[in-house]
Amino acid sequence: MKSDTIAAIATPIGLSSIGVIRVSGPKAFLVLQKIFFSKSGKKKDISKSSSHCVHFGIIKNKKDILDEVLVVVMKGPNSYTGDNTVEINCHGNPLILSKILDLVNCNGARLAQPGEFTRQAFLNGKLDLTQAEAVMDVISSRSDKALQASLRVLQGEFSNKIQKISDNLKEILMYLEADIDFPEDGVPFLSQDKYIKNSGFVLNEIQNILSSFSLGSMLREGLYVVLTGYPNTGKSSLFNALLKISKAIVTDIPGTTRDALECKANFCGIPCNIIDTAGIHEGVDIIEQEGIRRAKEHLKSSHVIVFLVDGSREIYAEEKKFFKELIDLEEKYIIVAINKVDLAKTKYLKQIKDFFIGFKTVEISAKKLLNIQKLEEEIIKSVGTGSVSLDIQYMLNARHKDAFLDIEKKLNEIKNKKIDGAQEIIAFHIKEIMNLLGKITGQTVNEEILDMIFSRFCIGK
Repeated sequence: MKSDTIAAIATPIGLSSIGVIRVSGPKAFLVLQKIFFSKSGKKKDISKSSSHCVHFGIIKNKKDILDEVLVVVMKGPNSYTGDNTVEINCHGNPLILSKILDLVNCNGARLAQPGEFTRQAFLNGKLDLTQAEAVMDVISSRSDKALQASLRVLQGEFSNKIQKISDNLKEILMYLEADIDFPEDGVPFLSQDKYIKNSGFVLNEIQNILSSFSLGSMLREGLYVVLTGYPNTGKSSLFNALLKISKAIVTDIPGTTRDALECKANFCGIPCNIIDTAGIHEGVDIIEQEGIRRAKEHLKSSHVIVFLVDGSREIYAEEKKFFKELIDLEEKYIIVAINKVDLAKTKYLKQIKDFFIGFKTVEISAKKLLNIQKLEEEIIKSVGTGSVSLDIQYMLNARHKDAFLDIEKKLNEIKNKKIDGAQEIIAFHIKEIMNLLGKITGQTVNEEILDMIFSRFCIGK
């Protein structure tokens, strides 16, 4: 509730030099006044101090000193939440943090729910909903590109874009309603050319936003890269080479990998999930067959498939058959990695290249770390743009996408309508579109959606 004073530990649990407890709400200063003292033991009334100042003192529970602390005072509305807020900076021992939080809660605050501080910031008008969601994207960004795109949303650039879209729709609606209210004048307030221009601008902006969604999703979740091929082609060695650590067991025995191994990596600033899978062949036992089944499931959910072949021997008929099956998978980018080129023979290399003509091939040696960086670059180039830069303006989520798809559909229905005689129908659709924009920014969102969004936040944010 808005009238509550909430508190939570705002730093990760674990031993650290500093820990922070955040307290925010109408009683934040009163709560602190009961437990915060000067070094000499006198009570400190921070409510009379200037905002955004730091105070040194001790936290006491009756006669027991819990810690020496620094307290940051932020008076509403000039705080993160918009309410009076204090942040207690103590030593980062979980025991100390827990004791201080318990003391704060015993003196008039309650434990904050996940994301409740940011929810208060939204309710107090400090952030709109897209900015509030960007807070978690900033915290969880796995690459510099994702971080910069999230920061642009947090700083309000995306909100400004939505406002421009909304302003164009409002202009159309204003003229339409004038036509509806004053039909006796005989001269339409909105010309067909003006309508086409404004609605075309809005549709173009919406389509540009939607085009960045898939890339944003990859930057948030990571590109799924599956290593596959016949047993003993060097998948686990390549897995280790890409991760730059020895994660997978490597032996000369075919079928060493029985289950899928997954690890996170970062190629050219793009987060990737690298998955090493069991070698694909006619499995000889139940365990191996299950590993192959799981490998094929990972292939279906991948963005990029790296198909390994052994450059030191001829390509087997079974490998050719499996590769042809891969080609049938929709929306998969396949890179052929010709491994063991340090041992390769010219006749085998030519045979392999001839078979894979038309597909991107990279000659590597996972054992000697030859051309591993080149393979990483090819993996990133495969993502849509064909460029390693992969710039993205904003980080958007599935909630935004669904709303923008609905907007695009409604705009396509009315963009070419003759406005003369259809003013009321067009006005109705534009109001629906503006309502959808309001759901994105939070102007027309309901409590159920807010609960869903903020439940994904960590406690303390």
